[in-house]
Amino acid sequence: AAAATSAAAEAAELLRLEDHPALQAKGAVCDEEGNLVGKYYRALSQPFRDREGAMALVRPGLRDGEAPPEGVKLWDDTRRKSNRYAGLQDVHGAGWIAHCPYKRETARSSSRWFNVKVWGSWRFAFLLARLQRMLWEERAPPSAQAEAVAEPEAEAEAAGSGQEGDEAEPEGADNSAAAIASTPPPAQKRGRGRPKGSGSTKKASPAAGPKDLFRYFSATSHAEKAEKCQGDAAASGTVQAGLNRYFARPIKTEVL
Repeated sequence: AAAATSAAAEAAELLRLEDHPALQAKGAVCDEEGNLVGKYYRALSQPFRDREGAMALVRPGLRDGEAPPEGVKLWDDTRRKSNRYAGLQDVHGAGWIAHCPYKRETARSSSRWFNVKVWGSWRFAFLLARLQRMLWEERAPPSAQAEAVAEPEAEAEAAGSGQEGDEAEPEGADNSAAAIASTPPPAQKRGRGRPKGSGSTKKASPAAGPKDLFRYFSATSHAEKAEKCQGDAAASGTVQAGLNRYFARPIKTEVL
């Protein structure tokens, strides 16, 4: 009974986090072009990281019965044939992509990529991608339907976690659920530009170790991540040590 009560309380807390005004279309923090301001949303990521449970690996970030809306797609670099011999630390990442429903004259890309390696949570990456798509749909010009561009499959195939390009992790932020839930979104401001990814991957030996981001990021803590990878990496202690160094870094935050 106590476990059920705790699980219900945890679910209620996560729903409360998802109801934060900044995660709604009307309260979203974005620049004049409708792009989400990554520096602000970085402070909201920690509670989602802490509550990232083991979810269905085929639908990471989605709840039961939930489906991604039009223009929001999943990507995983480790599933590409060109990365079949690459280790986890060699690939760009995985996450959710928001595609703009119309052609933007001043933008360098028609999509925005939310990398789970950056945001630390499949659920949070999905919520941001869905919110970004909603903002673009609200700002669509009257002729957007006639000028709508198809979602670029070639862009999804290109190695692209570098396209996420948000600011570095802030330091020292109060990321408690109570503090975040009570934090009103600031006035809208223009975000920084984003660098393009190189799109290149390094080749490794076939014994490079675990490379499945779905399995790796579905763990609930860094300790569980290491335990999940232990069996697969038993034959390669060097790779396991590299994984631990790469993903078990302390999370840095700052007060915005």
